[in-house]
Amino acid sequence: RVRVRGDFRTSGGTGTFSMTSPSTELEVLGNAIIAGGSTQGRLTAGTLQLSGNLQQIAVCTDAQLRQQLVMTGTYTTVFKGNAQSVQFGCATDQGSQLNQVIVNAGTTVNLMTDVLVFGQTLIEGNVTSRASLVTGGTVTGRGAIASRLLWVHGELMPGFGSYVVEQTLFTGPSQPIHG
Repeated sequence: RVRVRGDFRTSGGTGTFSMTSPSTELEVLGNAIIAGGSTQGRLTAGTLQLSGNLQQIAVCTDAQLRQQLVMTGTYTTVFKGNAQSVQFGCATDQGSQLNQVIVNAGTTVNLMTDVLVFGQTLIEGNVTSRASLVTGGTVTGRGAIASRLLWVHGELMPGFGSYVVEQTLFTGPSQPIHG
């Protein structure tokens, strides 16, 4: 387990980090600013616990830089601060993406840009977005979600304390709608 008391940063277009063991944990008490090289295949297991903001700085036209933050496998990001924001410079299916996401109770996460989550999303706190939240797995929780657009490729489970989404798109095959 690694605990960073301030900000965690990758930079220079080449700096990266790896987490490939389920027992690996990176706890960042400040902000995580990702501006390094590609993490494709490097963030496949473990947990990032984040108390501050998450910012990925990239140029989408650069194949290496747009994959600065690619999480796959069982990798999980836990948002556990009070008021946090997420901003991606390049959130596309060929760019940066989160895998599994947990928003703890008492936490509000503001998505400043489009954010892709390819795994499960558990919302126990609050998620607000002026952009799109694109999810590949099940979206569930007892918290609140307010977004311009929610793309759901898995299941959208009932039980949210508040669900204020302008448009919900179901993009997967044979998706049940739970009531």
